[in-house]
Amino acid sequence: NRSEIFQAENPVIINKEEIGYIRLGLSLENLKIQVSKSQKLIAFVSIIIFLVGSIAVFIVSAIITKPLNQMVKTVEHISAGDLARRAEISSQYEVGQLGLAFNMMLDSLESAYIELININQTLEERVNERTKELQQEINERIIAEKTLRESEEKYRILVENANEAIFIIQNEIIKYANPRACYILGYTKDKLLLNSLLNYVHLEDKNLVIEEILKESNNNRSNRSHIIRIIDKDGNTKWLECYGSSIIWEGKTAILVLAYDITEKL
Repeated sequence: NRSEIFQAENPVIINKEEIGYIRLGLSLENLKIQVSKSQKLIAFVSIIIFLVGSIAVFIVSAIITKPLNQMVKTVEHISAGDLARRAEISSQYEVGQLGLAFNMMLDSLESAYIELININQTLEERVNERTKELQQEINERIIAEKTLRESEEKYRILVENANEAIFIIQNEIIKYANPRACYILGYTKDKLLLNSLLNYVHLEDKNLVIEEILKESNNNRSNRSHIIRIIDKDGNTKWLECYGSSIIWEGKTAILVLAYDITEKL
């Protein structure tokens, strides 16, 4: 059948003269068979490439996607407070190494968190201990202040009811005078306070008071008695036997003067 044969012919020319023809023929049936075989081979190779690509994609997904998903789930658990959670690492490739580094970071985070809890617990214990100590100190101070107030009250009663005049002098100024001192001088306490003691001393005895009582007592020398004269509110002269000693009054050095009225004995 000529329709199924591919033919081609060309003239043969020698010395510009056509001496004949060369005619070639090829069966199309064989060509179709060869083309069909080639198509089948290409289809088979394509299927193989597709299968190999799918397997490669699956393997790459297992290597990369699974560890990442594990880390994402681990982060979700950690966000919920489960610091003991760790990512499951089954790959030794770079993503797997990333997961190992991620777990190492979690180990450090958990250690720091545990250390912080221990520090907070220790701090809380120390705060509780210090609170107890402070409470004890407060109780002791309350007791001490109560005892001090009671002692001060006792001394105040003794001083207020003493038979001798008691003065506290700072820089020659009367800072305190008990009722007996006010009675001897004839002035109220308000009139005596913040006035100079020398205002009530006889003119001839002022140097004695300054040198022998105020300065001597202020220098912490041994106490000695001194006889001085004072002028009371009515202008009467009274004789006092005085003793002076150095004390601290309101945080500053002062002189405590004890005076006995010996006018009637002279």
